[in-house]
Amino acid sequence: MKVKSDDIIDIIKNAGTQADALLLNEYAILRDIGCDSLDMMNVFLHIQEKYDVEIDDDDIDKLNTVHDFLNFINKK
Repeated sequence: MKVKSDDIIDIIKNAGTQADALLLNEYAILRDIGCDSLDMMNVFLHIQEKYDVEIDDDDIDKLNTVHDFLNFINKK
C-alpha cells in the first residue's frame, strides 16, 4: 500500500499538533507552521504505530515535511 500525502496530513491533524491546518501541505516545513518538538514526537509515534515502521534517531532530523515522511515510509 502506497501512503499518500493526505494520509500523513490526517495523522498530523489528529496527533494533536499545533500546526496551522491552513498552511499544512506536502512541502510545508512542520516546525515553521507551528509544530514544536513535542508535536513532532507525537507525529513520529503515530506514524510508527500506523505504518509499523521504526524511525531511527538518525532519520528524525531528516523528516521535516509531509513529503519527507512519504519518501521515508514508501521506501520501507
